Amino acid sequence: MTFRVLLEKLQKSADLPTQDHQPFEELTTHRNDFKGFAGETAKICRPAYTRVTQNTPFKGSTEFRDSFKPWEIPPPKVKKVTEYVPPPGSMQLNSTSHLDYVPYQASRVVAIRPISQRTKSNFPFQGKSTMKEDFPAWESCRQGLIKQQQQIPNPSGKFDGLSTFRSHFVPHALIPTESCKPLNAAVKSSVPFDDVTMYSIQYTPKKPEICPASYPSPPDYIFENTDSQGHKFFRKIIPEMKAF
Repeated sequence: MTFRVLLEKLQKSADLPTQDHQPFEELTTHRNDFKGFAGETAKICRPAYTRVTQNTPFKGSTEFRDSFKPWEIPPPKVKKVTEYVPPPGSMQLNSTSHLDYVPYQASRVVAIRPISQRTKSNFPFQGKSTMKEDFPAWESCRQGLIKQQQQIPNPSGKFDGLSTFRSHFVPHALIPTESCKPLNAAVKSSVPFDDVTMYSIQYTPKKPEICPASYPSPPDYIFENTDSQGHKFFRKIIPEMKAF
C-alpha cells in the first residue's frame, strides 16, 4: 500500500457522518398513517325475519290433482268366437292335373327295325389292324456305352510334392542390417559452459521498496500539517529540473 492510497483512505474516513446519540424512532409510514382507532361496528343490512302465519286450513289439492281426476276404467270386452259349421256336401279331391291327364290303357309299341340276317363265314378271323401293318416290330439290340477317349496320359513315376510357390520362393539365410545410427560418444569441448538464460537477463532482482508510511518521518517528504483526528499529511519533494 502506497502513501497516497493511505492518505485517500484517511480523507474518506474524515468525511463520514458523525454518530447521533438520540434514540431511534420506531415509527414507520404505515404506523403513522394507520394508527388503529376504534371504529363503529358495521350494521347488518338484511331484512328482519317475520314469520307469516295463517288461520285458514291448508288445501291439499294441487294443479295436477285438479287437472287429472281419476276416472272409472270399464272392463275389457271379450270377443266372442263364432262356432265352426262344416259346409254341406262332400269334398272334391280332383285337381286340374287329374282332370286334364286321364290315364288310358295303351299297348306296347313294337320297335321298327330291319330284320337281322346273320351269315356264317368259314374264313379265319383277321386280327391285324392298320397300325400293326404300318408299324411292325423290328428286332433291336442294346447299344453300348459311349466312352470318351482320354486325351491326357496318366503320369508315371513318383509324386514330387513340390508346388510352384516352393519352387519359386526358396528360403535364404537372413543377413542382419547394419545400423546407420551414429556412435554414442560424448563430444568434449574446452569452451566454458554459458549458463546465461533469457529469464536471468530480463528478470533481474529489484530492490524492495519500503512503504513511506512505516517511517515516523518518511524520506523525500516534507511535513505539512496535522488534522483534527491526529493524521499527519506530508508532501513529496520534487527535484528541480535545470534549464539548458
